[in-house]
Amino acid sequence: MKYSATKEINALVQKLIKDGWTYWRGGRHGRLKAPSGHPTLTIACTPSDRRAFQNFKRDLRNALPRQTSATLNRTNQQTVRGTG
Repeated sequence: MKYSATKEINALVQKLIKDGWTYWRGGRHGRLKAPSGHPTLTIACTPSDRRAFQNFKRDLRNALPRQTSATLNRTNQQTVRGTG
């Protein structure tokens, strides 16, 4: 399933879903809910901002700093390895 037009956001959302998060689509935005039931995060299906991925990671860190730090670290390491 494609969650966003941005490949980095797609990869991160897929990892979160594997970690037990719930995703559903509502109109032009998708929504993610943590397994613990914390507030949902909104994902733009077609983000127009070039900083959309950085902003999404920031929102994720602010919402659940302890649960997502491992997932974010894995994504950052893969992004760095993939560019070189």
